[in-house]
Amino acid sequence: IDAMVQSLVFDLMLALDKYCPETEPPDRKPLRWWTTEVAKARTEVVRTGKRQGYSEHHHQLYADARRSYKKISRDAKEQSWRNFCTEAESVADISRRVKILEGARQQKVGLLQDNDGTWAQTPEDSLLMLMRTHFPDHQPTEGHRQCEVNDWTYDWGDFGSQLTGITEYITTEKVKSALLSFGSYKAPGPDNLPPIVLKYMGEKAMDLLTTIY
Repeated sequence: IDAMVQSLVFDLMLALDKYCPETEPPDRKPLRWWTTEVAKARTEVVRTGKRQGYSEHHHQLYADARRSYKKISRDAKEQSWRNFCTEAESVADISRRVKILEGARQQKVGLLQDNDGTWAQTPEDSLLMLMRTHFPDHQPTEGHRQCEVNDWTYDWGDFGSQLTGITEYITTEKVKSALLSFGSYKAPGPDNLPPIVLKYMGEKAMDLLTTIY
C-alpha cells in the first residue's frame, strides 16, 4: 500500500509540475488598516528622516513624526479590527475570526447540527453524526463498548471484525464524490497535494486511489 501511495503522489506531482508550473505570487493585497492618513504619516517620517542629521531641530522633527506615525498606525489597526469583527454576519465569517484569534493551536472537531435540527454537545457527538451520515449502513459488533447519540449506536471496539464487505462499500464513485466535496483551494495535507488536484484526477488515478482505500 505504501508503495502504491508513493507512486500515485509521485506521478501527480510530476503532472502538476509539468502542466501547472510554479509562478510568482501576485502582489500582496493592501493591508486592511492602511489608510491615506497612515500613508501621509509614513511619508512624513521618511521626509524628516533624510534631514534629521542636520540639526537638533530636524532630529526633533523626525522623532515627533515617528511618534505620530506609530499612534496613527495603532489607532488605524484598532479601528480596522473593530470593523472586521462587527462585519461578521454568517457562521463562516464568525468561524474565520475565531481561527484568527486561536492562531495555530490544534483545532478540535466543531459542533455540528444533525438533520433533525439538534446540535452536538461535544466533539465526540459530532464524530458520531459524521459516521451516521457517511456510513449509514454501519452495524455495531456485539461485545464491544458502544456509544449512543440521538438513537443511533456506534461501536468503538475492535475495527478488525468490521472490515467484512468494506471493500465492496468503498467504490470509485464514492471516493470521487468525497473528493468533490473538498474545498478546491484548502491547505494541502502531508502529501502537499492541493485538493483541486485530487478533485480532477484522471480515471486511472481515481481507480488507484480507490484501491488504496
